[in-house]
Amino acid sequence: ESELFGHVRGAFTGAHRDHPGLFRSARGGTVFLDEVGDMPPRMQTRLLRVLQEREVRAVGAEREEPVDVRVVAATNRDLAAVVEEGAFREDLFYRLVGVRVALPPLRERQSDIPLLAAHALERIASEPGMRAVTLSKAALATLLLHPWPGNVRELWQTLRRAVLVAEGDALEPEDLALGVDGALDRRAALRRFDRRLVEEALRAADGNRTAAARALGVSRMTIHRWIKRYDLG
Repeated sequence: ESELFGHVRGAFTGAHRDHPGLFRSARGGTVFLDEVGDMPPRMQTRLLRVLQEREVRAVGAEREEPVDVRVVAATNRDLAAVVEEGAFREDLFYRLVGVRVALPPLRERQSDIPLLAAHALERIASEPGMRAVTLSKAALATLLLHPWPGNVRELWQTLRRAVLVAEGDALEPEDLALGVDGALDRRAALRRFDRRLVEEALRAADGNRTAAARALGVSRMTIHRWIKRYDLG
């Protein structure tokens, strides 16, 4: 609670100094509230007051202070259903729901996985005890095949664990430990990955096969063969 709304010195055991809290620290900016659907009732009541009155009272304080912030909230739950269950305040729901952005699960955004994985590996490489690695073609195909019930968080944790256990400079499917078993599944993932590479190269080249072949670093004969194999003609 004090992390959001702040506290004054002596408000509770361990409060040795004033703490402004996120809302006062973000004056004129944005506060991002993750997993707002899991917020306990007392916090919901306090948050509603902040949104309605545009003021916040720190824990242990005697008066409110004005705040001017934009609030962005996220949840992986159906918040309207949580309201129906009585676990989330309806008035707070309507305060938060001004502009709604529905983000599909990662399994429905397969084309985002290569970019997300590359970004994750770059960030992970900067963490203490980590190092820079790349993804082998087979490892990327394995990522594309996985259903990702934990979405982006699961992707990051999978890659972080893989960097720790990998022996080479490129991650392999066995480093990912995603339980993608069977050569047929692996080959299917590779074919799907190859098809998308060819499709994107042709799209970028406006259908010019010579330019697409050059971008992929293959001969014109090879790209003709791929176009026929993947029925892209």
